[in-house]
Formats: sequence, C-alpha cells, structure tokens
Amino acid sequence: MRRAQLLIYAKPPRMGLAKTRLARSLGSPTQARRIAMMTLARTIGADAPDITPALIRRAIVALQAHDAVFGPASDGGFWLFGLNKTARTRSPFGPVRWSGPHAMADVRRNLPARARVAELPMLIDLDEAEDWHAWSKNHA
Repeated sequence: MRRAQLLIYAKPPRMGLAKTRLARSLGSPTQARRIAMMTLARTIGADAPDITPALIRRAIVALQAHDAVFGPASDGGFWLFGLNKTARTRSPFGPVRWSGPHAMADVRRNLPARARVAELPMLIDLDEAEDWHAWSKNHA
C-alpha cells in the first residue's frame, strides 16, 4: 500500500485575504480574522472547524477501497477531497464553480464515470455569518 499524502490548503489569517465573505456578511473584518485564526489553530486552517484526526483517518481508509472520497460541506462544497492518483489521472478541478453550492457536484462530475466514491459525514463550513452563528450555537 502506498503511503497517504495529506495536502492542506489554507490562507494565512490576514484581514482582506482570508474569510472575506465571512467578513462581509459579519460586517467585521476583525471578527472574521479571529475566526480564521481559530480555524487555523483548530483544524490545520480548514473552513470546517469540526474536522478531527479520526475523520482524516476515515478518509485514508476509504481510499483503500474507493477511487475518491469527499467530506461534504453543508453549503454544497466540501471540507475534504481525497483521490487515488496516478501519473495519468486527470485533474478533477476544472471547470468548477468554486465558493458556491455546486463545488462538490462539479468536482464529482469531473471524475471518471466509473469512479468509486466514498462520502464522509457532512460538516459545516464557516463562510457566511449564518454559518458562524449556527456553528457557535452548537459549540457554546
């Protein structure tokens, strides 16, 4: 079995760079920066602060029997995407309607038709003020 490689894409928690949609909807770039700092410390910078090492392990295990794995987000995007990749694997990332309700569906559509795809539990992404309020209410 090949060793799993984990890539995490995260923006530095700087005002005007990270969490810009959240800053706009909250009306507070400072609060959005604090939230970005919290997610960076809590989950290696993801938009979904409920990611755990156990969920990452589940994704790795799923890839032993599947071609791809998604961790769906409640907004139609995803908090995790895993892929068994070879040198001939085409990128599933274009065209994709990012930052919207179609991101996961678009990436999934770009996978080969016979791809075996696993899904992990749905988590909330902190992209808008209502996401932050819903997450905060459940984690008070």
